[in-house]
Amino acid sequence: MKLKYLGSCFVCLRPIDAGKEAQWAQGVGVRHISCGKKTEQIEELKKKSFESLVHGDVDAAMEFAEEALDIEPNEKEIFNLAQSVYDKWDFEGAIKLYDRVLEKNPNHIDALTSMASALRFTENPKEAIRCYKKIIKIQPKNTNALEQIIDVYIYEIRDHQKAIPLLKKMLKLFPKSIPIAVRFAACGQYEHALKINEKVLSENPDDIGLMFNKLSWLTELMIEQRLEKDALKILEKYLNLKNDPKFFVDNLKTRFYMRAGKEASAIESHKDVLKEEPETDFDRVIKSNALLAADNHDVTRKFCEENMHRDTITSHLLEIMALTYQREGKLIEALEIFERLQQTNEEKGIIDTNLLRNIFSINEKLGNYDVALSVCVKILDHNRDDKEMLVKVTQMLKKRFKDSTTAFAYLTRLHGLYPNNNNFTVAYANALMGKNDYKSARDLYANIAEKYDTSSDTNDDAKIASVRMAECMLKLGETLDAHTIFHELVKDDKKFKEAWDGLAKAATELGKRNEAERAIKKAANLEKYEFSRDMIEPKHVEIAQFTLSTSSQQPPERSLSKGPNVVQKPTFRFNPKTGMADKGVEKTFVDNIDSLLNVNGGTLQIGFTDGKPTGLFNDLKLFPKKKRNHEEFEKKLCEILQKRLRLLGNFMVSDILRDIRITFPKTHSVYVCEIFIPKSSIPVYVITKNKDEEFYVRQKKELVRLTPNEQTEYIRDHFFEID
Repeated sequence: MKLKYLGSCFVCLRPIDAGKEAQWAQGVGVRHISCGKKTEQIEELKKKSFESLVHGDVDAAMEFAEEALDIEPNEKEIFNLAQSVYDKWDFEGAIKLYDRVLEKNPNHIDALTSMASALRFTENPKEAIRCYKKIIKIQPKNTNALEQIIDVYIYEIRDHQKAIPLLKKMLKLFPKSIPIAVRFAACGQYEHALKINEKVLSENPDDIGLMFNKLSWLTELMIEQRLEKDALKILEKYLNLKNDPKFFVDNLKTRFYMRAGKEASAIESHKDVLKEEPETDFDRVIKSNALLAADNHDVTRKFCEENMHRDTITSHLLEIMALTYQREGKLIEALEIFERLQQTNEEKGIIDTNLLRNIFSINEKLGNYDVALSVCVKILDHNRDDKEMLVKVTQMLKKRFKDSTTAFAYLTRLHGLYPNNNNFTVAYANALMGKNDYKSARDLYANIAEKYDTSSDTNDDAKIASVRMAECMLKLGETLDAHTIFHELVKDDKKFKEAWDGLAKAATELGKRNEAERAIKKAANLEKYEFSRDMIEPKHVEIAQFTLSTSSQQPPERSLSKGPNVVQKPTFRFNPKTGMADKGVEKTFVDNIDSLLNVNGGTLQIGFTDGKPTGLFNDLKLFPKKKRNHEEFEKKLCEILQKRLRLLGNFMVSDILRDIRITFPKTHSVYVCEIFIPKSSIPVYVITKNKDEEFYVRQKKELVRLTPNEQTEYIRDHFFEID
């Protein structure tokens, strides 16, 4: 509807000159006609972007969103989109968006942090270090950035000499930090590690983990010594015969004999451990491990049962018992114990992926593929970048369950996490071909095919990628280019059947009948090329081995939103007092969403207690076991917002939900929910159980419910005039 109006446009806030045509926007306010067209265009693009993201098509979502941002650049929108794209495992796409944020605001700390993390996933650690160094230049006291630089040097670049001075700097700030001790040990600086460990151990003398650190690092330090007398000096310096447990001393003695090449003495010392009675829980753990290593399973189980009353080590002893059954091939008995341990862990909110791996392995061997798959998914819910489990779940879904749709989602994640792994890239591109997305598949194959070298004998990856790329070109109508590639491939390898097949098709389409007939005859006389990448196999994956000293490396994580318009809640629906879903807790969540919509937008984070990340465990417990995942969590969240929110006028809640982005980032080893909420251009109300309507805003960082009179005044000042 066009009208003559004197006032300001609610979109661009510039005045509308007298006599100029303006537009009344469905009860929201008056705007320039050009602003109206631009707004509608942006809204349509954002809608398409959202729909693409929901359906897992990150590339299409990026294209639509970038079009919208080109029309109306918005730093906050770009950053929020980048965070969403990051959480969809498209790290290269996220980097492009973070770059756009940094072009406008080079000192955007959160963008620099997330970009550094994405760069590490794409195996570009040196660029990541540049980002971290820039953060430290802006914020000299940012210890998280310093810690991340240390991890990149230690675990990714393997330049320990650059990490050590930074570790010493961290040590001045945190003199009793075991994670710093573990990092010193990873650099081979065992004396530094031991000194820190001793300080903490003096305050916690019964800590079994600290005792194992001491045992491991003392052993490494002994092995480093060239002379036996120097190894003895190390022992004299750190060994406390009065306070150290008996089995600690005996175990260290065994290791010393092994280091000195005195095998007979080492065996005798080890036998002493098996004969003696333990005094402390540390002794009992050492003995249970020694009995398990000796393969005397009946004696091991008897020892574990006798000490099961020791609460501190009960879980460890149960696991040892389960391992004895597993090694004997008694898988049902082993599984029963592992599952009992897992149930106890679930009740405590503990995720032990090593335990889950054992449960997965046994169920797979027993042919319980449904259970094995659900356990595999549970591991991936906690460790979303677990390469082995991603391969396993993809393989099971395709082979056992014929579920290519779900398999594709995991393949997408696998490729996003490991974009430089040819196996995963080809498998992902094959899946894209199966979905008729030939353009995306062609581009992926091209990255590998360009490395094709006719002088090399080890060109399997590039050969297969080249022939697949040409097959995509045929589908896209690029017949002449496809023909050239097939022709070059058969010229280099006359036994390449797939290339002859492709040449026959391309020649036929180009009307080259004689060439097509020759290619068909040639292909008929050849076996299929022996190298095939149609299915990725777990054998290509390195399986991490369990060790007593855990790595202190912090996995790369994107930043979380900070600032005045960030609201944190412990749970979404779970009431910790009752242990059940609570409508009151749910209502508080909806009220906070409403308040952010009605002010300037913001972020709501679920899974934080007193500012510390505690995760979504309690909320997920409210779902049936098979639905305890982020997808179901998001579905429930949207369902409640759809039901409990109402917009002024004839607008639909779905118009608002379309622009709300729900993500599940990992921070400090737990997953939380982060919801990006834009400012609504329309007042939004909360519907109560009595069908009343409440209106919330934020004042001085607090949630505030406005009275009817206050609502009218607020809406007039912040939205539009009310007659």
